[in-house]
Amino acid sequence: MVILGAELAALILGILYKEEWIIRLRNSLESQISTRFDGKLDSPDIVTAAINKIHQEFDCCGVHNYSDFDMATKWNRTTAMGDEMQIPPSCCSNYKANKTCVTMPTPQNSYIDTGCWSSIESLMEQYTLIMIIIAAITFILEVFLIVFSMCLVGKIRSGYSLEK
Repeated sequence: MVILGAELAALILGILYKEEWIIRLRNSLESQISTRFDGKLDSPDIVTAAINKIHQEFDCCGVHNYSDFDMATKWNRTTAMGDEMQIPPSCCSNYKANKTCVTMPTPQNSYIDTGCWSSIESLMEQYTLIMIIIAAITFILEVFLIVFSMCLVGKIRSGYSLEK
């Protein structure tokens, strides 16, 4: 019953504080870019890999735009040619075909003006209702199973037997 109560509380709090969760997620993404993002396309760091994947999936750059990477402390901006990168390679529309995109980004060769946050928020909105429905169905099913098991225990205690 405690777990059931915790699930119900989590469902209600998730619905009531949805806007706060969204703000915390955005702030966390901004913080992770500034403290953990290393800018490598093949990075072993899970945060960098996730940010790169988001850029590639949503055709975007940064949370708001490319300037989010100005504070990225772990990003080595020097290219193999010695030039300074303005944007991470994952912000380029086709980095393999256009290596100069990182040093001379334009709206035509990169996603510098398109932040990822609107796409992430849209995706969250799209799946929020589904998550709420699944949580509610799970809660109702658990309540049904608890009532069913209580009825079954009551029948067994009263002497009911499956054998004839």
